[in-house]
Amino acid sequence: MKMFLVVAQFFRGYATLRTLYELSIPGFYQRNECKERFSEIINFFRNSSFTFFPELLFGWQIEDNEFLKKLKGEQPQGSIKLPNGIEIKKAKFSFQQNIGEEPTTKVISILIPESAPFFTRIDGNHRLSALKDIYEQEKQAGVKDSLLNMYVPFSILIQMKNDEAQKYEQAFFYLINAKSVPLTDEENLRAILAEDYFTDAEKKSLLGIDNLLTLNEVIERIKNQKEFKIIKDVFNDEIYTFSLNIIQSLPDGTVDKIYESLEYINELYEKNEIQESLKIIYLVLIAYRAEHDNDDLQKFLKWLTTTKTNHVDFSNVKSILESYEKNFSKVYKVFVAMPYISFKRVNDFNKLFKEVLDEISRNQPYKLELIPIMRFRGESQRIDQRLIQKIKECDIFIADLSECNSNVVFEVGLAEGNDKPKILIKLDEDNSKVPFDDANLDVKKQVPFDMDKLQWIPYSSTGYYNDIKSIMKNNIPEILVNRFGLIRKVN
Repeated sequence: MKMFLVVAQFFRGYATLRTLYELSIPGFYQRNECKERFSEIINFFRNSSFTFFPELLFGWQIEDNEFLKKLKGEQPQGSIKLPNGIEIKKAKFSFQQNIGEEPTTKVISILIPESAPFFTRIDGNHRLSALKDIYEQEKQAGVKDSLLNMYVPFSILIQMKNDEAQKYEQAFFYLINAKSVPLTDEENLRAILAEDYFTDAEKKSLLGIDNLLTLNEVIERIKNQKEFKIIKDVFNDEIYTFSLNIIQSLPDGTVDKIYESLEYINELYEKNEIQESLKIIYLVLIAYRAEHDNDDLQKFLKWLTTTKTNHVDFSNVKSILESYEKNFSKVYKVFVAMPYISFKRVNDFNKLFKEVLDEISRNQPYKLELIPIMRFRGESQRIDQRLIQKIKECDIFIADLSECNSNVVFEVGLAEGNDKPKILIKLDEDNSKVPFDDANLDVKKQVPFDMDKLQWIPYSSTGYYNDIKSIMKNNIPEILVNRFGLIRKVN
């Protein structure tokens, strides 16, 4: 134990993670927990060859006004008991004078009975919070987890409980988190990769990669063969970091593919054909080009530059590529409900909607497919079951409410119940009353549907073909963007 200033004592020691977890809670000033990192922290402590648990820092504010005086007293031995049952024992110990220890340094032990947590976590809260699930599982199973048996170093800032003490805790938290200057990724990687102190197995474990040979070859080729403007300008000449990011994005990529892709993207950058500032943009372009030809890359680049703020997670290369794949591979099915007016009208509607869906999806990163209207192939089935199944399968539901056809109204209700995005149309000259049009329904003769909140769009009988096409072209792309997070047209 060491006296700190005049108002506090520092106690340094070792204890198990289980003990320190049980006796401490986060200080109110702690930042929000990043739970996504908890599994990474636990995996490191369980599996790393270089397990290291940095010193934890706690605050302990004591209400006994005489405690610090007794603790700082000159008697070499003795016990100090607190009202809550905690006992402080001073040990008989002295340092050799020639090592320069001051007489205010003491050796003590703290004996703590079972009690509620009373230490506040100043530094190390995330490391301890990551143990929560393990601690709860241990309690339920009744079997000790070896990780919680680990002894780790800690320090306790011991103070009398008052506003001044709280101020010191918060100041320490601020100074630890705000004043330190962490090493950059490049500095950390250089320390591991630049010299041969680590075995290949150790490097793989530390970096979390399998293709270490590819990483080393990419680094050497970039360092020795050519100066890339893109690495200098965008990646601040951080060759190690850049190379690791590329390897992580292309775990199966060869050195030749990666290098060729880098050369091509660098050439586009030097010609100002790519004018982006985000590093992730260039990483994903290099990763994509390594597996595709130049024509595909141009389509991908257009998509990429038009979708940065449109429902795409730009936190990592994998999420961007998955989003692109989703946009290009998905086929969106469209169901059209209409009254049976004539065989010719059914044929006209099939032709009309197939044409307009093809026109909407032409040169787009998605496809639209019409579920044939009143047409089927194969064995005869129950019509109602077929309709119900197709409505459940569709992505977009369209209904023509003309003539207030009861079957169509039923299908609208089914689509509403399955939360399908809908486009409702109706012949402008049609005077038949759809249930939500009629404010004077005779409930004894006709049961009204709860459709008063749904809007429909009118079309003309004389120009219905072009009218319906126009309605679809205006509304279907909006549904794809707003409901499914797809991109707008790339010209």
